[in-house]
Amino acid sequence: MSMNIRLMLERYQTILYKNKLHFSVNIWFLLAIIFGAILLTILTLFANVVLGIVGFLVVFDLFLGYPLYLEEKRISLIEKHFPNAIREIAYLLKSGGTYEYSIRELTSYDYGPLNDELENVLLRLEQGYNFEESLSIISENVDSELIRKTIAIIIDSMKAGASLADILEDLAEDMRKLYKLDLDRKSKTTLQVLFIFVAGSLIAPAIYGLVLTIIDFLLSVTISSGLSEASAILTAESIRGILEGIITAFVFVQSFASSFMVVVMRERKYSKIYLYLPLFLLCAYISFYALKFISKYLLIGMM
Repeated sequence: MSMNIRLMLERYQTILYKNKLHFSVNIWFLLAIIFGAILLTILTLFANVVLGIVGFLVVFDLFLGYPLYLEEKRISLIEKHFPNAIREIAYLLKSGGTYEYSIRELTSYDYGPLNDELENVLLRLEQGYNFEESLSIISENVDSELIRKTIAIIIDSMKAGASLADILEDLAEDMRKLYKLDLDRKSKTTLQVLFIFVAGSLIAPAIYGLVLTIIDFLLSVTISSGLSEASAILTAESIRGILEGIITAFVFVQSFASSFMVVVMRERKYSKIYLYLPLFLLCAYISFYALKFISKYLLIGMM
């Protein structure tokens, strides 16, 4: 177990440095805890403990998720530019260029974060590695199934003695189609994602807050009118407290479930829930407490 944790921390440290966040893992986690604790204190003093805890979790999750978000964005850009890169390699090889010349030419193009990976390939070629060994470094540095499979096909084709230029052209076209399909799938699920967000993190929590306000209103009317005995009122207040705790916890569960559905629908990677959960949680509890506060004073004004 400790070995797995150590490997996860090392991988996270690598992600920090890849995305130009020059902090150690320990310092980054410490910053997350400090800023989370500051927000926890502020919200506890000016709102309540539950909102403070939610604020702490949101800030902590944002700190942990930000480098992962940058890494996902970097990988997405590499997947976007990689088909163009291997197509250019195919053209340069057909015109009589060598592998090293082709990679050197590509490093002068604007391929975003892919340029860094191409420079690593070029460095390994200059160190005496063959093209297959040099190209495999991209698979090691980019956590993308599409990139890994493409490079594996390129390496296997070279070992089999196939025409690399033709193989690269075909792969470039296939990768472009796959990337476009992924973009189309995400664009077609935008309305569903918005519906889940609005229903799960705005409307439903607001209704829960309104329900609690109505319960408080009915209790206050009952107490002021003296229609019930003191024991019955105490029982009702205790039940109301339990109900508020259940609803508050359910808002968290519902936000988690909503963000999980969005991840499954849009990203198809469960680990990407860190991208959506902070926003869903924050909006849900703001909606819950905001309507609870507003409806309370509206009902007081009616009395």
